[in-house]
Amino acid sequence: MLTPRVLDILSRREMENFLERIDKLSETVIISVTDPDLKGIDESFLAKAEDFLLVKFWDVDDDRDPNHLPISRETAREIAEFIWNNKERKFLINCEGGVSRSSAVALAVECILRDFGNRHEFCLNGCPSIIGNPRFNPNWLVFDRIVEEFVSLKGEVEKILRGER
Repeated sequence: MLTPRVLDILSRREMENFLERIDKLSETVIISVTDPDLKGIDESFLAKAEDFLLVKFWDVDDDRDPNHLPISRETAREIAEFIWNNKERKFLINCEGGVSRSSAVALAVECILRDFGNRHEFCLNGCPSIIGNPRFNPNWLVFDRIVEEFVSLKGEVEKILRGER
């Protein structure tokens, strides 16, 4: 287990090999990231978890190439909602290489669930099992967008609770 909430960060191939060998994952959800031009992991494998989210976006951190755009705000919000809705479960996360997008998503899981989206607290508390691990190279734009969308959602919910909406 990498963190109290993230069981592991895997490549697509590692995730497929793992899911082939098991029948069911209890109390675990999967976030699977793939390139927009690829099929991704078969949903019958992903369905072995309690729940899963399959998203597609490029592993880029700018929008200079119109053919390879970074994670959209909509996709980041979808991931943030999925993380929050599964806060009592463990996460398995994969992307094509298991290095950049998936590690950024794992960091977002920790920031959202441990520090309620507070990046300052997250920086103070750290996450050395991911940030200090040479196996991972997080895409910080992915992390930032997911956490920003969570903070936005949190603000909307707080307004509703105060009767402002």
